[in-house]
Amino acid sequence: MRQARLALGPHAKSRSSCLPPEAMGGSHGGMLEDEAANHGENVEITTHFTRGRAYASPTFGKILKSFRVNRDNNLCHTKELTSPRALRQNDAQQPLPPSPPMSPRTPSGIFNHKFIRRMTMRSTTTTASSESRRQSFTEHRYWEGVGPHGLHCLHNPPEPFVDLVLVHGLNGGSYKTWRKKDERGFFWPGEWLPNDPEFQNVRVHTFGYPADWLAFRANNFNVTDFGSSLYGHLMSSPLLNRGDNLKTSIILVGHSMGGLVIKRACLAASRAKNPSNPNDLATRIKCLVFLGTPHHGSNSAERLDRILRSGANPLRPRDFVGDLRPESLSNQTINDEFRYIAEDYDLLSFWEARPSPGGLGYVVDKDSACIGGPKHEIILPLDGNHRDICKFESEDDPNYRILHDHLVKMVDNLIDISWEPEPDSLENLDVYLDCEESHDETLETTLEQTVPGTCQWIQSRKDFASWMDNKSNSQSVWLYWLHAPPGTGKSFMSASIIKTLQDQNRDVAYFFFVNGDKYHRNVAGLLRSIAFQMSQSQPLVSNAIRELQGAGVHWNEADEKLIWRKLFANCILKLPLTKMQYWVVDALDESVDSAKLWPLLKSMRPKFTVRIFLTSRTLADIRKNFQQTETTPSSKNSSGIRCTEDTIRPEDSHDDIRRLLQDKESEIPMAEDGDQENMVDQLVRKSEGSFLWTRTVLKELETAYCREDIDVILKEVPSDMVHHYHAIFRQIFETAGRKKLLVKAMLAWTVCGVRPLLKAEMQQAMLLDVGMDITNVQRTVEGLCGQVLTVNKQGAVQVAHATVKEFLLDKKNESEYSIRREQGNLRLACACLRYLTSPDMRLEGRLHILMPERESIVERVSKFADYAATAFSVHLVNSPADDEELFSLLVKFLQSPNVLCWMEFVAEKHKSLVHVKEAGTNLKRFMEKRSRSLPPFGPGVELVNSWSTDLLRLVSKFGRNILMAPSKLPLLAPPICPQNSAIHKQFAKRNPGFRVVGIAEDFWADAISYVEHFGPRPTAISLGQRYLAIGKESGEVRLYSNDTFEEFGDLMHGGRIVAMKFGNSGNMLVTSGPKEIKLWDLEPDSPCLVWTKTVNQACTAFLFADDDESLIAVSSSKLLFTFRTDDESSDESDEEECSSDGVKEIQLDSPSPDSSAATEGSVLTTSSISPDGKLVALVFENQPISIWSVSEGAHLGFCRRRGEMDREGQQDSIDRILFNPNPDLECIVVTYRHGGLALVDYNNLKEVQFVETEACALASCPDGHTLATGDTAGKIRLWDFEKLALLYVINYHSSPVRELRFSLDGLRLVDLRETHSVIWEPAALIRTCDEDDSTSASGVSVVGLRPPYEVADYEDPVEISCLCMHPSRPIAIVGKDNGSVDAYDLSTGCKLSTLFSIDEGRITKIAMHENGLLVCACSANKVSVSLVEDVSDDENDVRKAVGLKKTLFTVPDFGEPVMQIVIGSSGNELLIAGKHTTKLWCRTPDDASKFDLIDKSIDELIPRTTVHEVQPLQKGHQPHWKRLHRHNTLPLDGEADAHHTHVRLRTALVDPGTGYWILEYEGAKSMRQLLILEKVSTDSESNGMLSPPLSSPGSGGAEPSSFRILVHLKPYQIKMFLGLHNKQVIYLGPKLWVRTVDLHHLTPGAKPVKRKHFFVPHEYLGGNHHVDAVVGRGGEIIFPRRGELAIVQGGLV
Repeated sequence: MRQARLALGPHAKSRSSCLPPEAMGGSHGGMLEDEAANHGENVEITTHFTRGRAYASPTFGKILKSFRVNRDNNLCHTKELTSPRALRQNDAQQPLPPSPPMSPRTPSGIFNHKFIRRMTMRSTTTTASSESRRQSFTEHRYWEGVGPHGLHCLHNPPEPFVDLVLVHGLNGGSYKTWRKKDERGFFWPGEWLPNDPEFQNVRVHTFGYPADWLAFRANNFNVTDFGSSLYGHLMSSPLLNRGDNLKTSIILVGHSMGGLVIKRACLAASRAKNPSNPNDLATRIKCLVFLGTPHHGSNSAERLDRILRSGANPLRPRDFVGDLRPESLSNQTINDEFRYIAEDYDLLSFWEARPSPGGLGYVVDKDSACIGGPKHEIILPLDGNHRDICKFESEDDPNYRILHDHLVKMVDNLIDISWEPEPDSLENLDVYLDCEESHDETLETTLEQTVPGTCQWIQSRKDFASWMDNKSNSQSVWLYWLHAPPGTGKSFMSASIIKTLQDQNRDVAYFFFVNGDKYHRNVAGLLRSIAFQMSQSQPLVSNAIRELQGAGVHWNEADEKLIWRKLFANCILKLPLTKMQYWVVDALDESVDSAKLWPLLKSMRPKFTVRIFLTSRTLADIRKNFQQTETTPSSKNSSGIRCTEDTIRPEDSHDDIRRLLQDKESEIPMAEDGDQENMVDQLVRKSEGSFLWTRTVLKELETAYCREDIDVILKEVPSDMVHHYHAIFRQIFETAGRKKLLVKAMLAWTVCGVRPLLKAEMQQAMLLDVGMDITNVQRTVEGLCGQVLTVNKQGAVQVAHATVKEFLLDKKNESEYSIRREQGNLRLACACLRYLTSPDMRLEGRLHILMPERESIVERVSKFADYAATAFSVHLVNSPADDEELFSLLVKFLQSPNVLCWMEFVAEKHKSLVHVKEAGTNLKRFMEKRSRSLPPFGPGVELVNSWSTDLLRLVSKFGRNILMAPSKLPLLAPPICPQNSAIHKQFAKRNPGFRVVGIAEDFWADAISYVEHFGPRPTAISLGQRYLAIGKESGEVRLYSNDTFEEFGDLMHGGRIVAMKFGNSGNMLVTSGPKEIKLWDLEPDSPCLVWTKTVNQACTAFLFADDDESLIAVSSSKLLFTFRTDDESSDESDEEECSSDGVKEIQLDSPSPDSSAATEGSVLTTSSISPDGKLVALVFENQPISIWSVSEGAHLGFCRRRGEMDREGQQDSIDRILFNPNPDLECIVVTYRHGGLALVDYNNLKEVQFVETEACALASCPDGHTLATGDTAGKIRLWDFEKLALLYVINYHSSPVRELRFSLDGLRLVDLRETHSVIWEPAALIRTCDEDDSTSASGVSVVGLRPPYEVADYEDPVEISCLCMHPSRPIAIVGKDNGSVDAYDLSTGCKLSTLFSIDEGRITKIAMHENGLLVCACSANKVSVSLVEDVSDDENDVRKAVGLKKTLFTVPDFGEPVMQIVIGSSGNELLIAGKHTTKLWCRTPDDASKFDLIDKSIDELIPRTTVHEVQPLQKGHQPHWKRLHRHNTLPLDGEADAHHTHVRLRTALVDPGTGYWILEYEGAKSMRQLLILEKVSTDSESNGMLSPPLSSPGSGGAEPSSFRILVHLKPYQIKMFLGLHNKQVIYLGPKLWVRTVDLHHLTPGAKPVKRKHFFVPHEYLGGNHHVDAVVGRGGEIIFPRRGELAIVQGGLV
């Protein structure tokens, strides 16, 4: 009889385990890793105790108890017994040892200032952190004990990209399984990996669970429970699910049974997967590693299970042991389900190559250790037994090296792809940033022309060597400017420096300005490109930009200031990058707006070191701006900005030119070496440092055959390139002969093109332009224009040097080869339009709304399509507007269906509609330009003007929908556009069955959405990057999505909200009340309060610094505050000026303008802060504007009004003031209480412009070009801010405008009114003649004419408050705010008649029965019950279909608001329910016109069977329902907030054809969920009730056996349930697409058939009092919209 002793480890308890407390009682370890020691005739199991607690070490205590297990008779004999108390304490759980400190919660915005500060601290203290981690290992004593349960972090690096989670098996532990010996240095996950450089970005965890089959306390847990527990821990761990950690990839490693646990966790994650969330847990799990996992069971487990199930032993059987048997149903289920998701993971399976001792053999054989299905599974042996393949002697152990190397390979692959977007989720960053990935091509082309060994002389410059030194951190920003004349090798120098930095593995981003190239012509393009390149080398940058992308920040219309503020100042420059960043910017002089770069560079405050290298010609303006950019160190910029100026002298380039000539010595026609050397010397001297001159001479020398020719060339080639170009082009045109037309065309396309054309594009361009089909473009270019044009390595045709383009476009050049910009653009525009009207860009075949996808248009068209589609409008706007051929081509294009194909092509090719929007803007400019010389009427004029508006509106209203399905655009967009739009009139009839009726607006509406104000009165408004915030009198702040304007959540400030302002990053919001200021950090899912400051009086004006690190505020008590947004103490330099809490205060009592007396007693009425934070303007009661300096606290003077007195002889008091947000426009706008709008120059302290108008609200677009004012009549006016010229009037007859706010892009405006807010997108906000936007790709400035201001009239409609469908007629019964009940024709959307009115208030609920019973409730709690009769029997005679027959009875006061009306299926019962009251009426048998109130409580009528809260009763539309049913509210997964707010059951229906239940829920933030259920049991209903399951999978409740969930639509999949029609569940899904689930083909276990039909404008969902859209009898979708019905017909066909 062999005996073995087994030591049981401590039973640790996890503080965050998802399992119940009773699940935490056992130890844990590898599957059967100790079972081998228990195999034999008799096994003695010994457990050591001391003071009632179990320990793993045999040194503690003495043996108090042992059991002898006899295998033959399955009896358990007690050898030594202890007290029951000791037995109970054997199962006691050892408390967790102290855990390593967790990182604080990280906001999802990587650019959040608090997170940045933490990351900076981490990155600068890596060594200390490592020491701390090593110390924590000692404190945790990983060499002792079994280990804790739950997810336990062993190593948390500063920048984790990958999470590694290790899961033990049967009878193992989170420590025990992974160490070879119970000594220091053998716990490889916690002691080896953290110190391994290969794992410096890997966070390491272990997971423990109660898998101890020896524990005396029974548990019923199985492998599924353990897998669910692991999934729960992964989902809830703050380290894996907060902020930046949401991006990490996950590797799961399981030993033995632990492998089955991770498979179960993957299945749970897959079932809960959110496909629209790129950071979903299921998506982040990338790799699975199995160490001896019994995928197909183990015979050892079967043997152990038999022992445990024997009846006479105290060890009860364990379900998880039974799950490991070969025939286990659980194991088979796991394998069956896992094969469907196995392709989602990298799979690595190791099998044990040695048998276990004690005669056990192979615990898990090779066949069982392999999954066996997936072809990509890697299967490898480890030279050890089952117990030893997860624990190792040392880091040199061969088994460890094998596992280590495979883990390293996985980590490397994951880090490479960890920041890439999931397919079909986020667009590529180059598309998102709207930058072309051509920087590498430009660099490569330049390097090809660089001779090796050149451009090295600059390395000897001391300043440049310091600039290159990446160890020098004396300045955080260092600008190095190299300037020289044209052709002296500046671009070659830039390329050489870039190559050197790349070879040294430095982080370098670069940009080559090219005047005329769309992507390389301006500062905005530079910033986009630099950001994109940094994202490719720095994951932190990539992640931060992804956060902006996910937040909905777009750059299509952004100027350089907005890009800099959002993308750099508040994002990239705040990241804790550890590597020095180099930026190389070449040819700054070729930028069309280089002056805009310098203020941005001067404002740089990076958290890392930046070196910037700039080249340009020697220009005075650039020198002046460069010198002014240098700053000295200060409290705001501790290191300042250093500027170094350098130049290329002729002697600097002599050696490089000599190398160039020596490299081209074969081209120098000298026979003798000595002659060649003399020739090189002569050329070097004469070159004067010009590479361009040298290359030109070499080209000429190719034609020299004798010494006389050489002498002539050297004598005639002037150093002035202009004269030389004349000679070159004269020669080209003389030799071209009949190809002269072709030469001129190639020159025009190269010089005037938006970008260089590829060879295939140039070939088709020549065919369209001059009718010549070139067979070999490269040979033609080199043969005809080889001296001035080249074909680079990428196949693009371009000028040999920028001076060639300057020469050809020079207005002084009157030669035949000169090119006039307008004429050049004219020929390019005509050629592009000829292509766009050709059959190549034609839509063929009839479309159908459900037709399968057509062949991709991108694959069908030619190579030239991309250029023509993206560039035609740019050439158009730069062409002569009076050219009739051009105009006729444009009209032809816009009249043809090709215009729809063009939009489809752009959307599909570029994943963006920026070119469509650009075309709309350019069409407007072109028509304004044309109106100067031609009358604004005639054939085609109206068409072009209409299309210019349509294109802009299509992008703004339907852009995101079009990008989801570009091929559907030709079919879906025209019918939903206004009837008088060009796109509707031309193409809406292509599918006559699909149309929209009921909309009274014939033209594009300026209002795109509405937000209703319910509850307390609104007092303040602010519009940020992601949210619209509306403050209430009650102190509540409601947040709305900036995309759909649906309610997102709320904040509680406390006290009336006086003012609010969003920070520049969009993550911060400051709210001000009468006595407190609060700063909020708006994380996407959980906004939190940063700090609260107490003030004497309310603050009314705020300004965030560009980086959001400080906040300036002005209070009504005339105090100026400066706050740190992180609430930390201020810098030491400011300590004297700051209070103890770091708040800087300045008293702003200014001297009176009429005397020396101070204005201490004056009341501050309004204030404004300048955009740079340097000035503040104050207005005291009955005083002029007072200007103050913020930094010095000094009063600078008063701005007086011209005229001084108003019409009554009294000085007119100022109502509001506003600084222009553009620092370059130094003015303030002022409104006066008695009328008047003035512009004040605050530098000269005088009024410069005045307009007589009323204005009580002011707002300026971010760029300062457009001013918006609102008045008490509800009108909104748009003005040119600089001139106060009226541009546009929105004549909205509604309540007064109290506040106005612009969106960040300046294209959207939101107002605040008493009852609602309107979101406006007037076309006038799209600038058509602004100098910034009028520069075309070819560098031509197009200045349009401002048209006379336009007026748009809007009425404030009577809102629809509720509606229902007529049971048998195509009629909608509509209740309205004014108490009227109207009938609407669903075929036309027109109102038929008013049935009756209730004067006491608005209609809140309405219901109708097929017998004509109509029940209405109003806001005054009055209920009216009427009878409606069919006037005509003819169903087609809709206008005479219904009328009011009589009112049956009324309930004057129900006692509380009516929440629901239910009419029995027979029409004889009526139930009306409020929150606390429910009443039932039944029709009197003797008189059908009378109803009797039943004197019984609802609980007596419908007994309760649950204790859950009773919600409003729901009723389906099915006639077979014969009684009322009670539906209860249960919480759904993740929907209960901190106050235990339950999800509300909103709708319960039964489809009569299939019998399926459809349940709709509404939870927090108006989020919906939908369940489709099948009733699988026909058990009789108890107590007259039918009780469907009202909780979703994962909600905690078990699913009743009588129902089966077929479909579960979660909040990210559904916005609104619309109804049932023709065995289809119809709902509104993401991006406002109407979708359906086919019930007819719905079967358990099968994937439901879902269809995407059409999209709707988001204004269909705004301004409808939260009244949902519904489905009509004929499948129409009816959307209540601002007092009318928008009815979509034929959309479900």
